[in-house]
Amino acid sequence: MKKILFLLVLLSACTAGEGPTVEVSILGKWYYDYYEVNGERTTIVQPDSNCTLEKIDYIEFTPDGGLISYSFHECNDVYEYDVYSLTANKLTIMAGNYSTVSEIIEFSATSLILQAIVDSNGDGALDVVVSSFKR
Repeated sequence: MKKILFLLVLLSACTAGEGPTVEVSILGKWYYDYYEVNGERTTIVQPDSNCTLEKIDYIEFTPDGGLISYSFHECNDVYEYDVYSLTANKLTIMAGNYSTVSEIIEFSATSLILQAIVDSNGDGALDVVVSSFKR
């Protein structure tokens, strides 16, 4: 009887929509899904079918502000190590003397979509680049 009474007290103390708050973290691995340049979408095909090993490209945010970019290119593992900072809805990635600021368009436990205005092809014109990642 005490258990039932305790359960009723707990249920009556909670209203609809209340519950534990879950904080979503950017830390960990995010796998490439697609990217768009000026609205033209390219889906990332994983894995590289020309190799006997099948590996999936990803980025990984570390707790110390490090960013590891991994790709499996021409049957070789390629790692790049950069630094990131996160402020409100802006993600800044610093690679050597170069930095890119991206707006976080969508962020959940399973989806990360970034948008940056950069010269993606070296022609001198700025492009809108959207990058999508999944967990």
